[in-house]
Amino acid sequence: MKKNIAIAAACAALCSVASAADVYVGAGIGQSRAGIDCSGAVSCDKSDTAFKLYGGLNLAPNLGVELAHVNFGKVKAVDPDIGNIEYKATGLALLGVARYDIKPGMSLVGRLGFANVKTEGSATALNVSISSTKTKPYYGVGFDYEIQKNVALTAFLEFTRGTIEAGGESDSANLRVLGAALQYKF
Repeated sequence: MKKNIAIAAACAALCSVASAADVYVGAGIGQSRAGIDCSGAVSCDKSDTAFKLYGGLNLAPNLGVELAHVNFGKVKAVDPDIGNIEYKATGLALLGVARYDIKPGMSLVGRLGFANVKTEGSATALNVSISSTKTKPYYGVGFDYEIQKNVALTAFLEFTRGTIEAGGESDSANLRVLGAALQYKF
């Protein structure tokens, strides 16, 4: 929780000193996929709908920082021994952003930073619920297309990891989001 507050405070401080022309916000939706081992499961759905809310500050023409909240959705599985299994993850990320302009209004985007990823899991037959919060690397690529002066469509592919710890054991999974967002520059 303290990490989330520190990240939010840092972003608020940066945004307060920036001119309005350097600040942007966005909201996106996409498909998430978790790299979870489902061997032994009767059924396993590793994909779900993901949501992303973010805000950023351009520090230079092609460099900036971004704060993002990502909901990676849920993974659901049915195992004969464990019962219904559910795994979900959310993350708060602080990212450095680099842009390469292909031509006016079109650019490639790279994101690199860290995310505070909260993962939660439950198994009905074992009557167990566990959660874990870990800071993990977060990275991605994207493409921005300006449709109006202050409005852009962006496509993105982003990656991190989620970790569940219980009873001294740890289970980790790659998390991936492929999506699109609408972005507004002030």
